[in-house]
Amino acid sequence: MENERLQKILADLSGVDSRQFRIERLKGGGNNQAYRVTGQADDIRFLKLYHQDTQDHRRRGPTEYQWLNALWNGGVRNIPQPLFFAETSDYCAGLYGFLVGTPILSSDLRAKHVSAAVDFVTQINARRDLPQMQTLAPASEACFSLREHWATVQKRIDRLDQINPKEGSMFGAAAALVQEHIRPAWQRFSKLSLSDFDRVLPLVERILSPSDFGFHNALQTTDGTCFFDFEYAGWDDPAKLICDFFNQVSVPVPFEFYSVMLKGVSSLLPNPDLLEHRVNRLLPLYQLKWACILLNHFLPSDARRKKFALQNEGEWETLLANQIQKATALLETLEAQFKE
Repeated sequence: MENERLQKILADLSGVDSRQFRIERLKGGGNNQAYRVTGQADDIRFLKLYHQDTQDHRRRGPTEYQWLNALWNGGVRNIPQPLFFAETSDYCAGLYGFLVGTPILSSDLRAKHVSAAVDFVTQINARRDLPQMQTLAPASEACFSLREHWATVQKRIDRLDQINPKEGSMFGAAAALVQEHIRPAWQRFSKLSLSDFDRVLPLVERILSPSDFGFHNALQTTDGTCFFDFEYAGWDDPAKLICDFFNQVSVPVPFEFYSVMLKGVSSLLPNPDLLEHRVNRLLPLYQLKWACILLNHFLPSDARRKKFALQNEGEWETLLANQIQKATALLETLEAQFKE
């Protein structure tokens, strides 16, 4: 039954007889369902079914397809080729070229990979004046002032009050992390007085950001490092890109590469010193933000999306335990900084 549904979606997308293709579910993907679509003569494509939720107004599928289409038409090639896209009341799906490569693990991470990430940000922003780039929307949770950065984190913290500790021991542990560690840390940030808190970034200081950018969304191929997953991409503060890049938890990037990333992104801007000053202020705030992101799994709307992406629901309890462990470690690192 499920295969018939996938065959129909594939036929609707591409307009071809989908019975000639073999569809296989792929592992991975925190929010969506991913499939390898194999045709004749090893014609391989990538089918992505995006989670739909009336309570989540972020349009991940359209955002990603528009972003990839703009980059591809602009000559960027170390990304999946966008082929077809459709959004109906029954599904939201995109068909893309299939990237053949190997995941980049933390143990494999080298300077060449970080340089590839810098080059990717540089090459897409070298095309920022193209008409298709100018029409791209702001990134998800785009921030163009320090006030907006603070407000974004506060919103994430307030959402965590929805965690119901009565749902189980791990939910109780997550709720305790919020009250005993996240809330006190937030109080420290909320008391800071910053003179340029309301300064709005002018257009020349904004960049096209892949968002959720890191090596968890990259593959090492025979042609180099390729990047994928642009559901949150758009115009944003370059400081946010850097802070998120060094706070990713799936494939952590050692801070020894900070100067490489900072220098590369700064080269896109008229006032590099302003960027470094802003990043230094935001890095600890974004540690707190990422602790909140790790606990999103305990929120009803996010749980539905995560379960949609899982192949085996038996993995859910293990996933929750891992999220608590990672959030605890991140908060301990942040609290150690407060004590210094």
